[in-house]
Amino acid sequence: MEVIRKLCHTDHGKSVVSPYRVQVPYPSSSANTHPTLKREGVEDFLNMEQTQSIIFRNLFAQMRTDAFNTVEAQEPMSPYKQRQMQQLLQKANDVTPYDPNDTYQFISDIQEKRRYRIFTEERHAIDTSTETLCLLNIIIYNINHLEEQGISLPGVITIGKYLRERGDKVDYVKLDTWITKLHIKSMLSFFTSILIDIFHFEKNEIPYAYNMRKDTEKQICHFLLHGQGTGTINKTRTLFRYSPLAALGYWTQRTRTALDRIEE
Repeated sequence: MEVIRKLCHTDHGKSVVSPYRVQVPYPSSSANTHPTLKREGVEDFLNMEQTQSIIFRNLFAQMRTDAFNTVEAQEPMSPYKQRQMQQLLQKANDVTPYDPNDTYQFISDIQEKRRYRIFTEERHAIDTSTETLCLLNIIIYNINHLEEQGISLPGVITIGKYLRERGDKVDYVKLDTWITKLHIKSMLSFFTSILIDIFHFEKNEIPYAYNMRKDTEKQICHFLLHGQGTGTINKTRTLFRYSPLAALGYWTQRTRTALDRIEE
């Protein structure tokens, strides 16, 4: 029987639900004598909303503890829920990691040309800000990962750690100018919302905070459940919503490549 999974997330204590459909075995009256259903946790299927809510609350608490050394008490969970949480945690961390020795590039030719010009001019400027270039590089890594593979929560954590450890050395006037030139405000707003909603950053810790997104936790939960390995690059509407310039550049490249193949 089809059961409606209500994927739950919290807004600092307030429970919010969003419906998602999933095919799971619905326990019948004979479930008490069915060993397989017992092993898989029949009691959890009886209350999917509560199960998902607890798992994600504890998952995000664990991620905050691992990344930022917070001390948070987790809610008691059954062995089944513990296994589910560990699987989601492993999935969240199964990403291509950020490498500080790499210079990340945009997929879109238009954005990449602008990025190259920014990095070249800044490295030769009298008042070069290495820390600002480094933060921009971390941001571009996250955008690249989002477009090709999906959200990198470890990458967003890297942004947060850099802001707390080196943020006082960043030139936010320059950063804001670059962000505007690259047309990445919308994507950056998404990463900022993750830092605030999931990792409990304060807005004053993020000087470049733009418009906040309202459905951040819903998107993260949905991605962890369904979206591994799926980036926005093949989802035109999603990519356009995050960055019209990226969508334009990407499809221009696709068109040019298709024309080149025809000529060959």
